Amino acid sequence: MKNFTKLFVVAICAAFATSVLAEEKEVALDLTNPTVPATITYDAEKLYWDQTFNTTDYPTIDFQIFKLQHSATHYSSGDAWNGFTISKNASEKNMISAEGGWTANQWGCMAKGGISDIEGGVPTVSADAPYLVAYYDYYSDLMTDTKSLNISFKDANTYTAKGVYIAAHPQAYYGVVEGDDFATAFSKDGDFLKITAHGVRNDVEGNTAEFILGEYNDGRVTALRGWQWFDLSSLGEVDEVYFTVEGSDMAYGFLNTASYFCMDRFTVTYDDTTGGSTLSAEVEPYRMGNTIYAIPSGAEVIVYNLAGQIIAKSVVTDGFFELPDSSASYITKIVTESGVQTVR
Repeated sequence: MKNFTKLFVVAICAAFATSVLAEEKEVALDLTNPTVPATITYDAEKLYWDQTFNTTDYPTIDFQIFKLQHSATHYSSGDAWNGFTISKNASEKNMISAEGGWTANQWGCMAKGGISDIEGGVPTVSADAPYLVAYYDYYSDLMTDTKSLNISFKDANTYTAKGVYIAAHPQAYYGVVEGDDFATAFSKDGDFLKITAHGVRNDVEGNTAEFILGEYNDGRVTALRGWQWFDLSSLGEVDEVYFTVEGSDMAYGFLNTASYFCMDRFTVTYDDTTGGSTLSAEVEPYRMGNTIYAIPSGAEVIVYNLAGQIIAKSVVTDGFFELPDSSASYITKIVTESGVQTVR
């Protein structure tokens, strides 16, 4: 009986220790930390990513563990893009009468900038902080298997969705409250514009979450302006999240209101006992740009230059490690209790 009691106590202690070790960590999308491309450069005049219309090199834009869908197409009448791009344009003005109209001026944000800091859940807005411009292309999604506003993960893990900050894009905002060449201003109960987030795991569609960008109820229109938190926790564990835009102002099956919105600080969580919620044993650490991914939590990372000198050393708990220079050659050893792995 005493032995049974001892074993029971040991089992309880082990379970408690496991629960303590299984601390939840989070990763928030940091737009100042790109991996593909290695740096984000901006159009000098309008302050959007100057590779937005590059049709060949960037099917995704990568930051830390995140892969953001991006597409561009060249037409004889001009170039077009969909998915995500990056902007530092802090304008909240209605550009319908500006030179080139909205086509030439599609980079603003009603929040007047990206999020530079968050304290107590309240974002600090800075005109110098980058943010994402998201453009949902219904026709592209309909005709291809690619979701235009898809976010996936580079390390083959699943993560638990937490949330993202959303702000209105000026073209969508003014389309809702004033109308434009295509959109009709909201004027009757039931008019709406919304974002739907879709969780995907193992290619299976899961839960969804909705966020209202604008609506007309009880005789007045309400439209989002500044940054607000979009809770995505109902999506659960995912290996992809994609967004769609729907609204009441339709013609011939297509949305008349501009399907843009602004996004910042997309955030997921994971159990740090695995470095990700379901780290596959088949996924080994790998280098992309200046980052090594899929590092087991608690591993010691030692970086050598080609002369054999140690230039960096750290214990990793969040699954990835930033190298000093993306263009340099290194030999990196990842040391765990089970052995040593080398990444070049």
